[in-house]
Amino acid sequence: MIRHKDRQLSSIVAGLALVLTAVVSSGSPIVGGRSAQAATADPCTGPYAVLIETELRNPAATSVGVTQVTVPASIAAGTYRVTLVSYDEHSNKPVQSQPQEQWFVILDSGYRSPPIDDLPDTHDTLVQVVDDAAEVTAASTELTAIHLGEGTSVNSIVARCAIFEPIQPPEPDGEIVVRKVTDPAGAPDTFTFTPSWGAPFTLTDGQTHTSGLLTAGTYSVTETLPDGWTLTSAVC
Repeated sequence: MIRHKDRQLSSIVAGLALVLTAVVSSGSPIVGGRSAQAATADPCTGPYAVLIETELRNPAATSVGVTQVTVPASIAAGTYRVTLVSYDEHSNKPVQSQPQEQWFVILDSGYRSPPIDDLPDTHDTLVQVVDDAAEVTAASTELTAIHLGEGTSVNSIVARCAIFEPIQPPEPDGEIVVRKVTDPAGAPDTFTFTPSWGAPFTLTDGQTHTSGLLTAGTYSVTETLPDGWTLTSAVC
């Protein structure tokens, strides 16, 4: 609330100042060899990780194995940054080419993630943000990891975990309300206000002006006094 107080007249301006701080994070994949794994904290031990730890086979492969697996999860409805973590011990297979090591996840509430990129043959681990703003519309109790199984020469891959990191919702829009009060009450004079968010407006004693919805930010308003009036205070 901004209070404008005149010598003859008290002018009260009620306002709202909104300040928004935005955080932008990268969705770039992180790849690591064996030495990198030893030096970096395991992402699958974090508080938002759903452990899978299952080797997913190519759906077209003749070898014994699973192409998908379902594990328990506890993911509330909301917006999330989704990260998938792949593993294959490529460092022990220096002459082997293993393309199309990709997989994705589905929640029992209906959300389906994009697939993680192919794990490079020069690395054992791939950590990748696959969705920066995943909308989970209902609480989820199960997560299913599925081999993508697309392309030629598809290979198996260990799906280590899926990380659903909650994203805080943006600051809501707000309104600024300007209210005029005169002393003595009932003064007929008209007072002009110039806001930073729009066109000037006028008020008399007891009247209010509402800005309408404004995006988060910082705003100001100034008052022009008619002759015979003196501003004595302004309080927000």
